[in-house]
This record gives sequence, structure tokens and C-alpha cells, in this order.
Amino acid sequence: MGIGFTHLNYESVCQTVQKKIASIQGYIQDIEKKYKSPSPTEEKTVKTAESSFAASNNTSAAQVTSAEEVSSLQKLQKLVAEVGEESLTGRVIKTFGDVHAFNLPELKWQDGFHAGGTGYVDGISPSDMEHSVMWGIDPWNRLYIATKIEGTTINNRKLEPGVETFFQRYTNDGNVWTSGHHHGLDDSSSISIISSRMDESIFAQFQRLVKGEEITVTNYRDEPFYKVTLVK
Repeated sequence: MGIGFTHLNYESVCQTVQKKIASIQGYIQDIEKKYKSPSPTEEKTVKTAESSFAASNNTSAAQVTSAEEVSSLQKLQKLVAEVGEESLTGRVIKTFGDVHAFNLPELKWQDGFHAGGTGYVDGISPSDMEHSVMWGIDPWNRLYIATKIEGTTINNRKLEPGVETFFQRYTNDGNVWTSGHHHGLDDSSSISIISSRMDESIFAQFQRLVKGEEITVTNYRDEPFYKVTLVK
């Protein structure tokens, strides 16, 4: 009798937990639908993205018919005009110069740079990069900075070179930055330089990294996990 009663309680608790999980998952999906950037897995083409980009800048779609007709530097200038020089995007740009003389080699966008359907720029691999730090703007008018990095664990175990891509998370919002998963470093750990969003401390880490300094990445307990620097 006691065993049956306990079993029923256990099933009831499991059902309650499952309902709570389903509710939370639904809430997360609603938030994602509301705020996420378009991704290549959705039925959108680069031409559609360019038309939206043109409309947001009071430019007719006929004036912007292909990526080649607007230089990358012009796109960068328009992006800064939209989000503001004092936004996080503007501050990232100032790390490398300014919008008129951006001192960084460009990494042209490829469809494979989106590895999933979340809008994260998490598909850039070391073989895609000719330089240790490169930049680009995706079809949804978001700036990204890719860094080719290498490192060691705190116990001095050498890690394979990888890439961490820092990028503006949402179109027309220059104050939210995050990063895409890095390939090769230590994928099993699922630890990246940015665990969620770029705050002031992470921005300082980012600046040190792109200037060639070594930085320390922590785990979820905020404990030192590995040391990272640019691939020379």
C-alpha cells in the first residue's frame, strides 16, 4: 500500500515537472520568435535581406540590388549611423580605428557561417580565416569580428586552434553583443569567452585579445579554465 502511494506521488510530481518544463520551453520559443535575427534556414534570401537593409536606410530597393553595389565600408558606415557611435558596436569599431579607416581585413560572408537556426554566427572555422582577426557584416546588417585563437588549459594541456566570433546579436540594436561557438578549442567543455552577453568586463577581455594579449577564460563557477591568445 505504502509503495503504491509513493509511486503515485512520484508519477504526479513527474507530470507536474514535465508541465512546468513545457511551459518554460513555450515561453523561450515565444521570446526567440520575437527577438531572434533571421537565419539562412528560414525562407529568406540575401536579396530580401538587402531590400530590408535598404528600406531601413530610406533607400529604394532598386538602389541596392546586390552586395557588390555597396562597399563593405559603406555598409559599416550606415550600420554605425543606425546604432550610434557610442553603442557597443561603435565602441568595437573604435578598437580597430573608425568607420572611415577600418584597420582590419575583411572576411566575406558565407552561408555556412550560420551553423544553426538561431541566428548565431557560429559556423566560422580556422580554415575560413587568412588572418587572426577579421570582420564582416552579415545579410541582416550585423557586424561580426572573428578571432582565430589557441590556448592551453590551466593544467597546461594544449588545445587545438579554434575560432570565437563576436557579433552584434540583433539587427538595429548595437548594444547587445554575444559570441558564436569556437571550433577546435575544447568543444566538449562548451565554454566560450562570452557565456551570454558582452558586458564591460568581457569587452575589456575582447580588446586585450584582439591586441594580441593572453586572456583567461573561466568556467560556470567563475574559476580559471584555460588561457587563450590569438594564433600567430
